[in-house]
Amino acid sequence: MHKVFLQRLATFFLLLLLPIGCNLLFLYRSGELLAIEEIFELQLQDSRYLYGTALHADTKQYKLAGYSKVQPQVVVLGSSTSMQMAGMFFRQPFYNLGGAMDSISDGELVVDRMLNGHRPNHILLGLDFWWFNSQFKQAKYGLNIDQEKARLASLRPLLEPFKWIRDGKVSLKEYFNIILSPDPFLLGIAAQKRQTGFLEDGSYVYTSTIVGEEEGGDIQFEGTLRRMQEERSRFEQGEYANDTHISHFIALVRRLRENGVDVTVYMPPLAPTVYDELMRRIGDYKYIADIKDRLKGDGIEILDLQNPYLLQSGACEFVDGFHGGDITNARVLLAIDQWRVSQSLPALGRTDLLHALISKNSGHAMLRERTVVPGQEVDFLKIGCDKKIPGE
Repeated sequence: MHKVFLQRLATFFLLLLLPIGCNLLFLYRSGELLAIEEIFELQLQDSRYLYGTALHADTKQYKLAGYSKVQPQVVVLGSSTSMQMAGMFFRQPFYNLGGAMDSISDGELVVDRMLNGHRPNHILLGLDFWWFNSQFKQAKYGLNIDQEKARLASLRPLLEPFKWIRDGKVSLKEYFNIILSPDPFLLGIAAQKRQTGFLEDGSYVYTSTIVGEEEGGDIQFEGTLRRMQEERSRFEQGEYANDTHISHFIALVRRLRENGVDVTVYMPPLAPTVYDELMRRIGDYKYIADIKDRLKGDGIEILDLQNPYLLQSGACEFVDGFHGGDITNARVLLAIDQWRVSQSLPALGRTDLLHALISKNSGHAMLRERTVVPGQEVDFLKIGCDKKIPGE
């Protein structure tokens, strides 16, 4: 009787642990359990590696680790609105720190890290106007960036796949495909499932949305326009820029310049539909002009590239209402260089290559040269974009 009980108890625990064991294998095979250092070593060895996690909130850790490894001469620093700027655009060693600075307080922490280690020669600082809105919460790092947390610090990660399957985020077919035959160059669930994530230069690719494998979150820019109508999620209204945010940003830029870093501040473009709506409502967003006036008064010139018409960047080149795609960012760099040359500063981009890429890929959000898996761009915004490439 005692033996039968023990056998049943052992069977019970085996059945209980088997799904957990499968989840552990699923996470391991997907690359989710690799340490950040291991991920970056792989990416430096082969540019085909793409890192896209669905498990870890580690963008800032990952970016700063990448920066330390690459030790670039040119850096783009900003939020996700700067993540499409690619290393292939530049003449000198480059790294994209887009996503490391979601607020001014984030930027202060990144600059501390920079000035205590490798210092780049040039920083292109993508300024988001909402950083200066009194209603915008200045985000703080939620973890110690100097000490990476263990990938399996608790049981929570082992339970997450159950939730993904329950919520339809991962199908059983995808689950077992990743266990049995994962793509070795796609590191993380988001990379395996959606081919989205970070390349070795720190830039980001949105493959699954752009090739139409999954529906984007801003069809016809309705999501961004709704944010404006509801005055939320970065599009809160305001008359004056926050004094504290202004003073902290000025101190941040001055500190970099005093330490020999050339800083160019620019405002990333909005999609045409969103820009038009912002201009229609500009009386509710007076603080944006206040930002530019006050920073200029303290010697910080802002290159305002919010207007996509000045860049000749149409709606079809945007990923959503406030994230320009690859070609938009190529146009941004050309505009930055044009301004820099007018200020007797050296151009940073590969001018001939940028013109060639724009000429061939006008109207596209994604460069094939930056994709790690084959795929044809589609009209993912559903606004009537012709995604054919001339000559193909």
